[in-house]
Amino acid sequence: MVEVLKGFAYPERFDFGGHGSASVSEGEKAASLVPKPVGAKRLRLTVLQDLSGLGGRSSFESRFFHQGLSMSNNPRVADYPIHTQFTERWSPRAFTGESIPQETLLSFFEAARWAPSAYNSQPWRFLYARRDTPDWERFLGLLNEFNRNWAQHASALVIIASKTDFIAPGATEETPALWHTFDTGSAWGHLALQASLSGWHTHGMAGFDQELTRKELKIPQGYALHAAVAVGKLGDKSSLPEYLQGREMPSPRKPLSELVSEGDFSL
Repeated sequence: MVEVLKGFAYPERFDFGGHGSASVSEGEKAASLVPKPVGAKRLRLTVLQDLSGLGGRSSFESRFFHQGLSMSNNPRVADYPIHTQFTERWSPRAFTGESIPQETLLSFFEAARWAPSAYNSQPWRFLYARRDTPDWERFLGLLNEFNRNWAQHASALVIIASKTDFIAPGATEETPALWHTFDTGSAWGHLALQASLSGWHTHGMAGFDQELTRKELKIPQGYALHAAVAVGKLGDKSSLPEYLQGREMPSPRKPLSELVSEGDFSL
């Protein structure tokens, strides 16, 4: 098996000519991985996954074909070399409705646990319910009608909250943690990426009843509510209303020139 630059997306196009034949030598495979630059600045990515599966598709590509999509329909384009996990993670609404093992879901929270936080205060808190468990209907009832209509087919629902105070090193009393939302966003990102790497998908939702959530789930004061998250396996987009089917694909991103500025703010 040859794994060269596995998991990285480059803005150059690579030539994989001849790799469809089992008679190609390992040396020829490696030799063909010499980048061949092209003139266009923004290119749709050619992602090198695993040369041992020469005739197959990546897990991400397979999930696209399951939905009747092709990789050419993926609008995500990277201008600089990044790991493919960032462009492969996306937020579908179509889920299969299958159950998720407890250990699998806890592995997503484990990834979130290792997120960075100021003073290592770790303000994030996650409450969850898996489908086909006693808490499922309660959590589903916290969502607004729009989100409930598609999230009912998810495998798990998560409520994300954060502690608004912390005890600084050397102190004995709590003070406001002004960065608790920033840190919790980092933890959510870890969760979403781990789910994607594991073959699952997440979809964050602002549309849930915060007052009802606080009361129903007995969340005390001193904790801010941020979002609900649906977790599930990618389903067929035909299960969605027609007006949502056209949106059921990875969304593009703004260029760095609109997001990043060296020196003074000029965005």
